[in-house]
Amino acid sequence: MNNYKNLWRFWVSCSFLLFSFCLSGCALTKEYITVDYTPQKNIEPIRGAEKVNLKVNVNDGRSIRDKVCYKKNAYGMELGEIISNSDVVKLVQDSIKTELTNRGFILNDGNIVINIELIKFFNDFKTGFFAGDASAEVLMGSQVKISNGNIIYNKIITGNYVEQNIQLATGNNAKLALEGALKDAVSKLINDSDFIMALMETKK
Repeated sequence: MNNYKNLWRFWVSCSFLLFSFCLSGCALTKEYITVDYTPQKNIEPIRGAEKVNLKVNVNDGRSIRDKVCYKKNAYGMELGEIISNSDVVKLVQDSIKTELTNRGFILNDGNIVINIELIKFFNDFKTGFFAGDASAEVLMGSQVKISNGNIIYNKIITGNYVEQNIQLATGNNAKLALEGALKDAVSKLINDSDFIMALMETKK
């Protein structure tokens, strides 16, 4: 009987070690994700927006450009990199363009320029006792510059999103958090009355 118990304990120990080894192996490898943007729904054109001709520039000012997250183990140690298949700068630019177009603005390399400096596009996994969170932040500086060079709008926009109670610090959860943070950042910019007012002041 004792031999049976010892054999059982040995099998359980080996199985646990094998599982841990496989999990660590997956966690150490790079993972690639595709971050998407979902436009806001039921948007009506802004009256007079069709008279405003805009250009949207997005520059990459991130300190971390080659990844958007790290996988982590249960102790919070950084492991494999999570890398975006999407061109993050183009993703931000296209997201803003989409929302402006849906509101009736004309995007045709106009002399009214929206300059966006992408400062941060990153997710960080927060570990907990029973579960963790995927906490993402999209940080960008935004300006509206008119034809004489004057800047008539200048703000820092911060988008945040937390995917709560996750069990694995992997790419899919990072993707959900990053998409939420991007949506939050674009929404804060586009729905800022000062931003829209600055654009409307440039009507022909």
